[in-house]
Amino acid sequence: MAAYAYRVWDAKGLFFEGLVEAETARDAAIILQKQGFYIVKIKKSQRIAQLWLRMSKNFSGKQKITSKQMAFFCRQLSTLVDAGVPLYSGLILLANQGNHPLLQQTLFQVAQKIHEGMSLSAAMKGHPKFFPKLFVHMVEAGELGGVLDDVLSRLATYYDKEYETQRKVRMAMLYPLLVFVLALGSILFFLFFALPSFAKVLTSLGIPLPEMTRLTLTTVEVVKKYGFLWVMLPVAAFIVVRKASKNPRWEIEAEKFIFGLPLIGELRRQAVVARMSRMLSMLLSNGMHLMQSLHIVRQVSGNPVMAQAVQFIEEGVRKGQTLTEMMQISGLFPPLLLQMIFVGEESGNMDGLLAKAADYYETEVDYNTRRTMALLEPLLLIFLAMVVGFLAVSMLLPMFEAISKI
Repeated sequence: MAAYAYRVWDAKGLFFEGLVEAETARDAAIILQKQGFYIVKIKKSQRIAQLWLRMSKNFSGKQKITSKQMAFFCRQLSTLVDAGVPLYSGLILLANQGNHPLLQQTLFQVAQKIHEGMSLSAAMKGHPKFFPKLFVHMVEAGELGGVLDDVLSRLATYYDKEYETQRKVRMAMLYPLLVFVLALGSILFFLFFALPSFAKVLTSLGIPLPEMTRLTLTTVEVVKKYGFLWVMLPVAAFIVVRKASKNPRWEIEAEKFIFGLPLIGELRRQAVVARMSRMLSMLLSNGMHLMQSLHIVRQVSGNPVMAQAVQFIEEGVRKGQTLTEMMQISGLFPPLLLQMIFVGEESGNMDGLLAKAADYYETEVDYNTRRTMALLEPLLLIFLAMVVGFLAVSMLLPMFEAISKI
């Protein structure tokens, strides 16, 4: 299949340009005509555009739109809706301004469904890779309440906060990771190039190598000889873990193990609690019933342990238990969150207190990430210093022994 650049206009007289993938120009024209467009021009696109479209399509099943892209899209659409621009025209406009071919195609398809009389939320349900259930349900509530622009603005804020939390975590991990990679590269260079060359020089001079140096060189030779095996073992372990992770029971047990780890476990728990609080707050503030909100949160939590806990809570609330009681029994949620939810239940301001709880735990995730990295940095440096010291002694010891014999 090839990529075809097109220029078309719709029934309202608006002109649009973009890319479409088809076997022939005629097939491309048929695809566009089915979407309600009138053809002005179609031509085979440049090879680079074809490659980009094909690559985007190949990876679309594995990659989702980032939180930053979702926030940008929601804010733009909210502005257009607030300005009174019809949904159909607004989506077409955003599709033409975008630089993501598959997202462009998706927006065109959603716009076409709206043109045929379907609601925005119903049209988006057919594209779960781009529009998750949380997003669709929020949009649906906004449509029913006549506050779609406000809902889209809240979604933009939600995705902004999610992106900011992810960015802070990545930035906090960047420096230790960089130090580790550079140190590992230096150690490998020393082991596989510098030390063997130095050992050859000493051997040619008739200087015997100490036991420590011989042990290090033997280890290096074993690694070289079975290098393929050393590469395959991590790959095989990765494949086994990946397949095992598709088993729900194993996935839950693995997540519980992570929750039990020092520092990292608490950080993971806080991140999951922050996300759950933010989603539940947003759904409740949009007028959704608690049971419906819990059901949606369970489906889009992204964490098997949290999904299991929310399902347990959902069943208890359905039988007449309070949200606070069920969350306390589940054993997953911290006391501070339980207190805030109890106050929210008593005061009728559940969504507001959940939003404050989400803000608090997002701040805690940022702080604890930086604290964890600050604790790991000296441990990493001590470990690297020990390795470098061992290697330095392996190299310098023969020199000292040779000098002592002079």
